[in-house]
Amino acid sequence: MADYRSAPADGGHAVVLTNGEPKSLTFLNSWGTSWGNEGSFSIEDHTVLELDVETARMSFYDVFWVEGDLKDAEKKAFDIKVNKKLREEVNNHPGLRELEAHCPNCRHNSLIVDFRGDIRESVCPRCGEAFKPEAFHLLQALYARAGLEVTM
Repeated sequence: MADYRSAPADGGHAVVLTNGEPKSLTFLNSWGTSWGNEGSFSIEDHTVLELDVETARMSFYDVFWVEGDLKDAEKKAFDIKVNKKLREEVNNHPGLRELEAHCPNCRHNSLIVDFRGDIRESVCPRCGEAFKPEAFHLLQALYARAGLEVTM
Protein backbone atom coordinates (compact mmCIF):
# COMPACT_ATOMS: atom_id res chain seq x y z
CA MET A 1 0.00 0.00 0.00
CA ALA A 2 2.87 2.41 0.61
CA ASP A 3 3.23 3.03 -3.14
CA TYR A 4 -0.24 4.55 -3.26
CA ARG A 5 0.11 6.95 -0.35
CA SER A 6 0.34 10.65 -0.95
CA ALA A 7 -0.08 13.86 1.00
CA PRO A 8 -3.67 15.11 1.05
CA ALA A 9 -5.03 17.93 -1.03
CA ASP A 10 -6.38 20.99 0.75
CA GLY A 11 -9.42 20.19 2.89
CA GLY A 12 -10.54 16.95 4.35
CA HIS A 13 -13.03 14.19 4.10
CA ALA A 14 -14.96 12.22 6.70
CA VAL A 15 -15.80 8.54 6.70
CA VAL A 16 -17.44 6.47 9.43
CA LEU A 17 -16.21 3.12 10.72
CA THR A 18 -19.18 0.75 10.42
CA ASN A 19 -17.61 -2.68 10.95
CA GLY A 20 -14.45 -4.14 12.41
CA GLU A 21 -13.39 -7.68 11.59
CA PRO A 22 -10.15 -9.44 12.54
CA LYS A 23 -8.70 -8.88 9.06
CA SER A 24 -10.44 -5.70 7.88
CA LEU A 25 -12.10 -2.41 8.75
CA THR A 26 -15.16 -1.22 6.81
CA PHE A 27 -16.07 2.44 6.43
CA LEU A 28 -19.10 4.29 5.10
CA ASN A 29 -18.18 7.07 2.71
CA SER A 30 -20.27 10.24 2.38
CA TRP A 31 -20.16 10.23 -1.43
CA GLY A 32 -23.29 8.09 -1.79
CA THR A 33 -24.10 4.52 -2.75
CA SER A 34 -22.74 4.79 -6.29
CA TRP A 35 -19.19 4.94 -4.89
CA GLY A 36 -17.31 1.85 -3.65
CA ASN A 37 -19.38 -1.08 -2.42
CA GLU A 38 -22.76 0.65 -2.10
CA GLY A 39 -21.04 3.60 -0.41
CA SER A 40 -18.68 1.53 1.74
CA PHE A 41 -15.08 0.45 1.43
CA SER A 42 -12.83 -1.90 3.38
CA ILE A 43 -9.15 -1.75 4.23
CA GLU A 44 -6.76 -4.30 5.68
CA ASP A 45 -5.98 -2.44 8.92
CA HIS A 46 -5.40 0.99 10.48
CA THR A 47 -1.91 1.40 9.02
CA VAL A 48 -3.43 1.97 5.57
CA LEU A 49 -4.85 5.24 6.90
CA GLU A 50 -1.56 6.62 8.15
CA LEU A 51 0.41 8.80 5.78
CA ASP A 52 4.17 8.98 6.18
CA VAL A 53 4.05 12.77 6.10
CA GLU A 54 4.18 14.62 9.43
CA THR A 55 1.85 17.35 8.16
CA ALA A 56 -0.79 14.86 7.01
CA ARG A 57 -1.77 13.21 10.28
CA MET A 58 -5.26 11.76 10.53
CA SER A 59 -7.73 13.02 13.11
CA PHE A 60 -10.29 10.68 14.63
CA TYR A 61 -13.56 11.65 16.30
CA ASP A 62 -16.28 9.69 18.02
CA VAL A 63 -19.46 10.17 16.03
CA PHE A 64 -22.92 8.95 16.92
CA TRP A 65 -26.41 9.44 15.60
CA VAL A 66 -29.63 9.97 17.48
CA GLU A 67 -32.37 7.92 15.84
CA GLY A 68 -34.78 10.84 15.94
CA ASP A 69 -32.37 12.92 13.84
CA LEU A 70 -32.13 10.35 11.05
CA LYS A 71 -34.04 10.86 7.81
CA ASP A 72 -36.69 8.29 6.88
CA ALA A 73 -34.51 7.14 3.96
CA GLU A 74 -31.58 6.56 6.34
CA LYS A 75 -33.74 4.52 8.71
CA LYS A 76 -35.13 2.49 5.82
CA ALA A 77 -31.64 1.81 4.43
CA PHE A 78 -30.50 0.57 7.86
CA ASP A 79 -33.58 -1.64 8.22
CA ILE A 80 -32.94 -3.18 4.79
CA LYS A 81 -29.30 -3.86 5.70
CA VAL A 82 -30.28 -5.49 9.03
CA ASN A 83 -32.90 -7.70 7.36
CA LYS A 84 -30.38 -8.76 4.70
CA LYS A 85 -27.81 -9.66 7.38
CA LEU A 86 -30.39 -11.67 9.34
CA ARG A 87 -31.39 -13.63 6.20
CA GLU A 88 -27.70 -14.37 5.53
CA GLU A 89 -27.23 -15.65 9.09
CA VAL A 90 -30.27 -17.95 8.80
CA ASN A 91 -28.94 -19.27 5.47
CA ASN A 92 -25.45 -19.78 6.93
CA HIS A 93 -26.78 -21.45 10.10
CA PRO A 94 -29.75 -23.68 9.16
CA GLY A 95 -30.22 -24.69 12.80
CA LEU A 96 -31.69 -21.24 13.43
CA ARG A 97 -34.75 -22.35 11.45
CA GLU A 98 -35.55 -24.79 14.27
CA LEU A 99 -35.66 -22.11 16.97
CA GLU A 100 -38.98 -21.00 18.34
CA ALA A 101 -40.19 -17.64 19.59
CA HIS A 102 -42.94 -16.88 22.10
CA CYS A 103 -45.87 -14.69 21.04
CA PRO A 104 -46.74 -12.27 23.86
CA ASN A 105 -50.30 -11.96 22.52
CA CYS A 106 -51.52 -15.58 22.36
CA ARG A 107 -48.69 -16.93 24.55
CA HIS A 108 -47.88 -19.79 22.16
CA ASN A 109 -44.52 -20.77 20.72
CA SER A 110 -43.97 -21.07 16.97
CA LEU A 111 -40.95 -21.60 14.75
CA ILE A 112 -39.19 -18.31 14.07
CA VAL A 113 -39.40 -18.92 10.31
CA ASP A 114 -43.20 -19.11 10.54
CA PHE A 115 -43.52 -15.54 11.84
CA ARG A 116 -44.10 -12.81 9.24
CA GLY A 117 -42.56 -9.37 9.38
CA ASP A 118 -39.08 -8.58 10.59
CA ILE A 119 -37.03 -7.92 13.69
CA ARG A 120 -38.86 -4.64 14.35
CA GLU A 121 -42.40 -6.02 14.06
CA SER A 122 -43.47 -9.63 13.75
CA VAL A 123 -46.85 -11.23 13.13
CA CYS A 124 -47.64 -14.46 14.97
CA PRO A 125 -48.55 -17.40 12.68
CA ARG A 126 -51.10 -18.67 15.24
CA CYS A 127 -53.08 -15.58 16.26
CA GLY A 128 -52.17 -13.16 13.46
CA GLU A 129 -51.40 -10.38 15.95
CA ALA A 130 -48.39 -8.09 15.52
CA PHE A 131 -45.84 -7.42 18.25
CA LYS A 132 -42.35 -6.00 18.68
CA PRO A 133 -39.96 -8.97 19.09
CA GLU A 134 -37.67 -8.93 22.10
CA ALA A 135 -34.89 -11.28 23.18
CA PHE A 136 -37.12 -12.34 26.08
CA HIS A 137 -39.60 -13.93 23.62
CA LEU A 138 -36.86 -16.22 22.31
CA LEU A 139 -35.73 -16.98 25.85
CA GLN A 140 -39.29 -17.89 26.87
CA ALA A 141 -39.54 -20.34 23.97
CA LEU A 142 -36.16 -21.93 24.76
CA TYR A 143 -37.11 -22.40 28.42
CA ALA A 144 -40.49 -23.86 27.45
CA ARG A 145 -38.80 -26.33 25.11
CA ALA A 146 -36.57 -27.40 28.01
CA GLY A 147 -39.61 -27.80 30.27
CA LEU A 148 -38.72 -24.80 32.43
CA GLU A 149 -40.76 -21.72 33.27
CA VAL A 150 -39.56 -18.14 32.98
CA THR A 151 -41.04 -15.62 35.36
CA MET A 152 -40.48 -11.89 35.41
